[in-house]
Amino acid sequence: MTARDLAPRTVGELLDASFFVYRRHFATLALVAVVVSVPTVVIAVLYSAAAAAAVRDSTQSILDATRAHPNDPWKLLSQVVDAYGMLLTPALVATLLQALSRAGVAAAMVPVASAAVRREPFPGFAEIARAAGPRVLPAFVLQIGFDVCWSTLSCCCPPIGLFVAVALTPAAAIVVLERGPMETSLRANTPAVVAAVIAPFAACIDASVRGVALSWNASVFGRAVACFGVLLSLVWIFGAAVTTPITVLAPESGDWFWAQHCAETLFLPALGLCRALWYFDLRARREGADLELAA
Repeated sequence: MTARDLAPRTVGELLDASFFVYRRHFATLALVAVVVSVPTVVIAVLYSAAAAAAVRDSTQSILDATRAHPNDPWKLLSQVVDAYGMLLTPALVATLLQALSRAGVAAAMVPVASAAVRREPFPGFAEIARAAGPRVLPAFVLQIGFDVCWSTLSCCCPPIGLFVAVALTPAAAIVVLERGPMETSLRANTPAVVAAVIAPFAACIDASVRGVALSWNASVFGRAVACFGVLLSLVWIFGAAVTTPITVLAPESGDWFWAQHCAETLFLPALGLCRALWYFDLRARREGADLELAA
């Protein structure tokens, strides 16, 4: 590995490198994403009827409230809030399923990106599974925080929401490639059975602290918002292009609920690769990893 391999990249270079690696190994990486996403798609298919029923009941409740209280805005507002409350469970299920597939693929892309940066042979399925499999749980927990901050807190409280999302952007790479002080101490001083249960959450804390340390910079923040704003917008656009026709033509089927998971699967390797390459870029920019290597 040369210092040039770890040299800082522009946003355009990061995106280009991510899609280059994905194009070069498209069949393998797409298959990895499909395998990781199969459990979430199966659960989404099984839950799709319940999701469709919740949307139908919520819509009908809003229409009934509009007819029953046209001149009483407070009662109307109360019933509308109750109607939207019916959507909380489908929204929670969708969030958890998406976070699981995104975290699994993001963790799986870390050894791929690491091999690309180091110019090592492309890792096989077994190598990817060994590196990423044990770290999926902390990656999943951190992915929930990333998704919530990027989609929800960034709307109601942009400075905090976006910064936390940026700090969690390299989280999958951190939990796969590093072992933080809290996790290391816990595993060394706690019985193995207890450590197996608690260590993933210690890894989440370590990765969060490490992510904040790497991201505490105005230029990092701006570049991250630009880079991942583009990628996540592509995921959203493609997902909407697939699910909107289903929602319009067959809203009662509930197929839109699982179709969105299938739709974004093809984009997950590119998103995961970019997040992993972002970690190496932060190492170069914030810690001079490329200069250390050159020295």
